[in-house]
Amino acid sequence: MPATRADDRATGPALAATVNASALVGKVFYHNPTNGNDYVCSGSSVNSAAQNVVLTAGHCVYDSAWMTNWIFVPYYDHGARPYGTWYAANMTTFNGWTQNHYREYDVAFVNVWNNADTLGHTVGGEGLRTSGSIPQAVLGVTALGYPAEAPYDGQWQYYCLGSATLDTSDNTLGMPCPLNGGSSGGPWLQNYDNATGLGYAVGINESTSGSTLYSSPFTSAVSNLYSLVQDDVYS
Repeated sequence: MPATRADDRATGPALAATVNASALVGKVFYHNPTNGNDYVCSGSSVNSAAQNVVLTAGHCVYDSAWMTNWIFVPYYDHGARPYGTWYAANMTTFNGWTQNHYREYDVAFVNVWNNADTLGHTVGGEGLRTSGSIPQAVLGVTALGYPAEAPYDGQWQYYCLGSATLDTSDNTLGMPCPLNGGSSGGPWLQNYDNATGLGYAVGINESTSGSTLYSSPFTSAVSNLYSLVQDDVYS
């Protein structure tokens, strides 16, 4: 069973540990023009030159078409939006996702419009940690997101703690974790600082199978994608 929520803490299945919710992690809302339905995902603010970049999953920005009405709400809490609402200015993902839906490319970055200030100056930005090749394992992961399927309701951050290993059948990383739909796009963080909510993103909540949560590997391809957007200013 999940741990009991305290006012400033995320909740999760690991009763022996307590993980503070991060102001850099938020809930994503968007409209899918292909089927006319509205959906939710998760995401996180990542550090960038322009201070306006959100990390999320590829399927949270593109299905058969680009999503519309896309917004990011950091530290969403049962309807409360203490750090405002941030609207997508530009969405970027891999051709391997938009053209082929390969799972290892299910990663996206979204530049958001500035409000009174930039997103990064408002909540901060997670670091981005990638490797030159597909890792066999990723250790010491704190996964955060807003799962919205039962027994969750999408109203607050939940977490998992663990390590991930490579599934060679499709080159994705899997870790034991029950987070489900709605948590997609939430970050996998190493060196998570419970006081600041900062860490290094090494993956995302991409998909689930049973009690296993999967992420695309964060290789140099992800850093190359990030480099395309990290200094683009939208004011």
